[in-house]
Amino acid sequence: MRPLEGAREPVYCLAYSRDSHWLAAGGAWETMRLWDLSTGVLERFTAKSRCVYSHPVSAVAFSPDGSELAWGCGQTAYLCDLVASHPRLVLDRHRGSVSCLAFSGDGQLLLASTRSNCNEAGAGAVHCWDVVTGSWRPDIWAAWDRRFQEQTLARGIWSLALSPDGTKLALILTRERLSLFDWPVGTSRLTVDDPGLWMVAFSPEGSLLATVANGTRVNVRDLSAPLPRYHDAHTRQATSISFSPGGTILASGSIDGTVILWDVSAWRERARYDWGIGPVHAVAFAPDGMTLAVGGDKGVVLCDIDGL
Repeated sequence: MRPLEGAREPVYCLAYSRDSHWLAAGGAWETMRLWDLSTGVLERFTAKSRCVYSHPVSAVAFSPDGSELAWGCGQTAYLCDLVASHPRLVLDRHRGSVSCLAFSGDGQLLLASTRSNCNEAGAGAVHCWDVVTGSWRPDIWAAWDRRFQEQTLARGIWSLALSPDGTKLALILTRERLSLFDWPVGTSRLTVDDPGLWMVAFSPEGSLLATVANGTRVNVRDLSAPLPRYHDAHTRQATSISFSPGGTILASGSIDGTVILWDVSAWRERARYDWGIGPVHAVAFAPDGMTLAVGGDKGVVLCDIDGL
């Protein structure tokens, strides 16, 4: 385990570039931090919120080709070329705070989910942006079921995940409903009500859907099976999940400060860590499968997982 220099405040979101060369982190500051992992050099992109009050950087995502990075701060999303020092696009037509970001498989669209500025229900929508022109694409969301749009607006979206093949979109509404749709047409495939839903993630092959819910529980659902598997191992709220690139390990982080690595094939605990960074808010596997990044109240650490 090694800590990364330059982030001592709480870290809420993490993302690796596809080549595992860059690691981006957002948290309780108005700056998105970017590390060159080959040298350990820290880069900073400042993203001042346009709201009166300070907002954390709540979401980060790399484009599929790794050339651009998007991050959300308050009601604004930013898009930056990695070789530039300032954002190329400032996307600020969101009706609520940006909660999650994801690029379409071809890298042409940026999806931004939103929720209320006050961490309450409301202001929910999926905003779609053309990353070439920076134009808003309201036609995609407008084509979805009107009743669902109204429910989303009332509830807010807490988590968003696009399947690896780009054909399915999973959403969590107001921490209590998981909805799965065909993307981009919006055909509903699954709706599950479960209290305390926090985050959703697809496995690399897209057949498994993991969520953290109901406090300490980690749920894993095979999309071809009727019922999920439940893992209740953390002592406080589970906050984050990430599948390894091969899909054999699932990492879960918790407010209790621990990170658990789960053996996906046997559905048993493989290892448990506490690196002393306080409550854990984000976990992310490197695409090359060599490291796991963990963000907590006291910064970011990298754990070597090769051979585990």
